Formats: sequence, C-alpha cells, structure tokens
Amino acid sequence: MRGENAGVAGDIIKCQLKPIQPSDYTASFTAEEMARLTADLARIDTDLAAAAAANDSKKLESLGRARAKTQADLDAAETAWIAAEEALAEVA
Repeated sequence: MRGENAGVAGDIIKCQLKPIQPSDYTASFTAEEMARLTADLARIDTDLAAAAAANDSKKLESLGRARAKTQADLDAAETAWIAAEEALAEVA
C-alpha cells in the first residue's frame, strides 16, 4: 500500500521492467524488428525513470500507456506470426 507522502515514485519502485528476450516469444523477429522494439522500450523505460524521479504523474501515465502499446504491438506481431504458420501448415 502506498503511503500518503510516498508520491508517484513510491509505486514505481515495485515495478521491474525486463528487456525483451526473443526466446520469450514463439514468433521469429528479424534483427531489425528486435532492434526497433528494444530501442522503443529502452527509450520509454528511461523516460519512465526520469518521470518517476521528477514525480511527474501525468508523464508517468502517458509513458505507461506508450509502453503498454509497444508491448501490445510485440504481442500482436507474435499472434500474426503464429496464425501465418498455422495457415501454411494447413496448406501443406
């Protein structure tokens, strides 16, 4: 539970973001795709840390949405890859 004077950064300490691990996904990503996604998440994570240090709740909320969207893009790419593999298996 967050203390009354903990501020926004008090919640951030509980969150530990981990880097993208290609082995976490069944889809195969090109080196270019992984580099872009990794760079996007690294930039967002750096901005999140700065916003937490500045106790900027509006920026934290915005960056949290941006990180969730990037993660959703990664998950959608994996789903599309799996669907394509299944479609190819049906044809073969």
